[in-house]
Amino acid sequence: MRLIVSIKLFFKSCYLRRKKLFFSILLMSLIACNQVPNGVKQVFELAGENKKELQAVIDHYSIHKEDSLKLFAARYLISNSMIHSFKISYFEDKNGEKVEFYPPEYGSLQKANSARDSLMNHTNYISNVVSDCAQLKSGHLINHIDKLFEIWKSVSWFNEVGFKQFIRNILPYRVQNEPLSSWADVLNERYAALIDTIPNKSILESAKLINSAMAEDIRYGHYWMGGIGAQSVLELLESKSGMCDDLSAFGVCAMRACGIPAAMDFTMWTRRDFGHSWAVVFDEDGKAWSFGPGEQNPGDHIKIFQVDHRKLSKVYRRTFEMNKSGLWSQVEDIRSIPPFLRQLNIMDVTSEYVPVFDIPVPVDESYNDKMAYICVYNLNRWRPIFWGNVDNAKATFLDMGADILYIVAEFDGMRVIPITDPFLFRSNNQIEFLNGQRSENKGIKIANTFLGFKYLKENDKCQLYQWDGMSWGFIEEVVMQKDSFISFSKANGNSLYKIDSFDRPFTVSGNNVEIW
Repeated sequence: MRLIVSIKLFFKSCYLRRKKLFFSILLMSLIACNQVPNGVKQVFELAGENKKELQAVIDHYSIHKEDSLKLFAARYLISNSMIHSFKISYFEDKNGEKVEFYPPEYGSLQKANSARDSLMNHTNYISNVVSDCAQLKSGHLINHIDKLFEIWKSVSWFNEVGFKQFIRNILPYRVQNEPLSSWADVLNERYAALIDTIPNKSILESAKLINSAMAEDIRYGHYWMGGIGAQSVLELLESKSGMCDDLSAFGVCAMRACGIPAAMDFTMWTRRDFGHSWAVVFDEDGKAWSFGPGEQNPGDHIKIFQVDHRKLSKVYRRTFEMNKSGLWSQVEDIRSIPPFLRQLNIMDVTSEYVPVFDIPVPVDESYNDKMAYICVYNLNRWRPIFWGNVDNAKATFLDMGADILYIVAEFDGMRVIPITDPFLFRSNNQIEFLNGQRSENKGIKIANTFLGFKYLKENDKCQLYQWDGMSWGFIEEVVMQKDSFISFSKANGNSLYKIDSFDRPFTVSGNNVEIW
């Protein structure tokens, strides 16, 4: 009797799940059949001569009622295509012939940079930004939509990955600004069969297996920093190396080609220069798991952010659609906000990685703007990474990472202008302003080894600068002696310093230890 009851409950559960899925799909179908998004109309206006290609996709899926979901998908991709573009860059000789430039051939970043600079001086550098809506072809888009629907319906987690998740994180034909390519068939054929080799066909276990296989196909290549543009997904499969953005796009597409929802996350470093990107997969419950394509697996990857020089201030996720809660949607003129925050399709996901805090920072009472920007120091300048509302002489920044050097600034349309002293925000919710006012120690010693590849030799000159509120002010110059320390007599603690031969700023603690 208990067995019969259990069987009935099982089939009832299955029925309810399928019923829920059916009504979800039916609702989407009705929306797709009865509404033409304004975005599609806008894209048609922007597409120029390519309008006929996009219209052909809509027409193709408008014939049969059973294609109503694909029609919705086509409208979704087309309406959002207007915010996506890619760059085509190459060198041309005086006869108009293309000159090949392939960074891996040079073996090192230094040699790749030298070759690139030489070509810049002796050939014509051609660089054009192409909008997706002006470039997408009907055959490419139809094949992509059909293939991704086929993949989605074939995976064992089909019922758990609903249509909304499919549309946003499996269907999109691109990840960031990589050149367009037909990757779905190629990557599905390369990786999907691996899933059948494991008994536990969960999303997470499948993603780990695919990522391990990717380690044989792609790797980080520092020399690509000397390149002149992003690689397409299929170009990376051929070159087998690229920058972290290239690898991330490849990793996301490989997962999507196997029916696994995936996206790309990125950050601007706060304790080192440049930034970093990686990928995430979404499990059956919709939880995001980060991974380094061809490197760290989901579950292991997040550990890389436990290292001090990889402290996170903000993490953003690239979406295919516009994020309507972004700062760009809250201002009348997008040019009035810093370029980094003009990106239409990024969303803040910092809280998925680190404990986050709201940081209230006092500003001068004379500051009358309603908004201010919190900045980190990267590549020799303060760079805005988020915004905050200003009220009662206080700017508040939400969901920020801790143990980071920050400064608050305004943006006048051209320049980032500091309006506070630099400060360290600690994980105990304390703000320590670096203005030199509470300093007791005089003079500092800096270990030469901290200067890394810019290690100073005996008799080398070294200049020390201190942040004076608006810029770096010269303090003193010393000559390197035989010992392994650089001594500055005029410096004191509780201030922010920089050495002319080294990009990163530093502070000095009470026991005369420098903190970079």
